[in-house]
Amino acid sequence: MSQSNDHAKHVAGDHGVAITVPEHLDHQSWTHLHERRRELPEAQPPRAFVRDLARQIGKDGENNIGKLLKMFYDGQLSREQVKDWVMQWYYQARAFPPLIAQLIANSGGYYGLHERFSINVYEELGAGDPQKEHPLLLRRCAVALGATDEEAEFIVPYPETLLYVEYRAKLVRDASFIEGVACASYVNELTIPGFYRKVALGLREQFVLSDDDCEFFWVHVGKEGVENDYGGDIQHADEAAAVLERYATTAETQERCRQAVWRALQAKKVYWNGLLREIVLKREPRFRDFLVT
Repeated sequence: MSQSNDHAKHVAGDHGVAITVPEHLDHQSWTHLHERRRELPEAQPPRAFVRDLARQIGKDGENNIGKLLKMFYDGQLSREQVKDWVMQWYYQARAFPPLIAQLIANSGGYYGLHERFSINVYEELGAGDPQKEHPLLLRRCAVALGATDEEAEFIVPYPETLLYVEYRAKLVRDASFIEGVACASYVNELTIPGFYRKVALGLREQFVLSDDDCEFFWVHVGKEGVENDYGGDIQHADEAAAVLERYATTAETQERCRQAVWRALQAKKVYWNGLLREIVLKREPRFRDFLVT
């Protein structure tokens, strides 16, 4: 028997068939399956670990200022293009309250956290006022840009929008509670405040939208010019960080959280690239013939 087979282990596969896997080709469950096995990183002090996660999220430029977003900031998108972007945004925003509800369903024995995330869902659903449900505020913005309520409500998602929404739900549903907090709550909440404020100001300056039209953005970041009057999302990011500091304390849990965050960021890239293709490139004759329709 060859040396590699000497070091092989036999695993019972489907129907009892033995599968021979050389040990040096094993994949660890806690790391990227496409990486060669490496040692599990040592556990970091919890606060240092969460700071590193924040840096991992913040340094990924495609999630904070992709090409489409830069074009918007620079005033290069038409009202029609921005309307189409906001309608896609509305499609995926509707899926966010169920995502946080899934975290609650996954929280199991993490007593004391049910209330924290339940308050988040309550806020997303308008804090008792159905007309203030956050996704509906975004639909109001789409209408202010020229959509009808019906167009926005029955918007057909772009392929990447659909995949982003459904993959994000699968990621949270299948992951552990702590991984879900990292890849859903922390990834989303941490990047919102500055981003939403800039979008609201751009909508007002470029398309003369009112603050009422932009309420979706202000409700998340606070009133303009009032430094200490932020909306819920800075608080929610801090809450997610506190959960991670408290429970992501072992080397394997921390590594699983890193991988969950990486997957969430990759999915977000797909979403932004799909928006760019549909809203910009498909409307350019020189690109249109090269793109999948």
